[in-house]
Amino acid sequence: MNKTSLLLIAVCGLPASGQAEDSTRHHFGVGLPTTINAKARFTAARATDPGPDDHSPTRNRFYNDGFTRLDSTGNAAFPGGVPSTSAYGYDNGRLQVVQPTAAPPTSGSLALHSAQLNGGDYTKQLGNQPFPGIELFYRYDVKQGKNWSLGIEGGVSYQLLKWSQDGAVNSAVDLITDTYNLGGVSLPATSYSGPINWSPGDSVIGSTPTRTMGPSTPAIVKGSRSLNLDVVQLRLAPALDWRPTERWELGVQTGVMLGLGFTQLNYSDRVAVPGIPTISENGSSTRRHLWTGWFNAVRVSLHLDAQWDAHLEVRHVLQKPLHHDGGPRSVTLNFSEALGFVVGLGYRF
Repeated sequence: MNKTSLLLIAVCGLPASGQAEDSTRHHFGVGLPTTINAKARFTAARATDPGPDDHSPTRNRFYNDGFTRLDSTGNAAFPGGVPSTSAYGYDNGRLQVVQPTAAPPTSGSLALHSAQLNGGDYTKQLGNQPFPGIELFYRYDVKQGKNWSLGIEGGVSYQLLKWSQDGAVNSAVDLITDTYNLGGVSLPATSYSGPINWSPGDSVIGSTPTRTMGPSTPAIVKGSRSLNLDVVQLRLAPALDWRPTERWELGVQTGVMLGLGFTQLNYSDRVAVPGIPTISENGSSTRRHLWTGWFNAVRVSLHLDAQWDAHLEVRHVLQKPLHHDGGPRSVTLNFSEALGFVVGLGYRF
């Protein structure tokens, strides 16, 4: 419990001197809450599974620009004693295939790639787009003095928070390159996908990759990424108000907040890395979140008449970051720098 809470509770024991018998104790109101500067950080995992670097000739391996799989022969050793497969494919032979040559003699090779975004502007924190929500609150004044009051206030609110990034942004890529021996087979210069069920006459390539992992490679990511958070929050707190004049009132609150939220992540990325085919990744995922937090608020109210008030409130919430794990793409939401602003009307009776 923080110092503000202890102060508000202590005030409950003060005598209510100068209390008016006909003073109103009930307050009901509506507000429009808006949150600004809530931060989201998008991160990426490897979207494909190239398998471990174990030189296994019988493992299924999947890449951003192709695949190799176990064929119907079990990747049996063909003439020459080299384990080979007919179940392989690639996207762009011009970029991925080195054709065999007769002079000087070379067997040719096929390069397949698995990429992971790991930095640059793509993973920088983004602030949210502010959208107003709706809030209802009720307050009961437990004690009232000549120019102060102490009450208990509860409220429920709904907000939509959105983060989005569009267009081209720079990034860095951790790139796995697996190279397969063609064994003298010439491959199409466009795209190709071979059969799992091998038949005589089908082309086969060596199924044991040679792996390289270089330093992070610069890349450009074009597309869009967005996260929506639909959140319902309940709050309960003691509220201390002071009236310096007949029309103006200043108040502070500190208490607990319970949140229930649903996040939806959507992304559609085209990653351009020099020397390899453009990588396309897209997907969508939803997650549910439940959390508790602590909030502090300062409110300024203007008495419009004997029963109606207008108010402006600034609110800060202390809560743990929320994490949306979407597999190939994830987002972490941080509210430590966020502020909430609420404008509204209240009715006293």
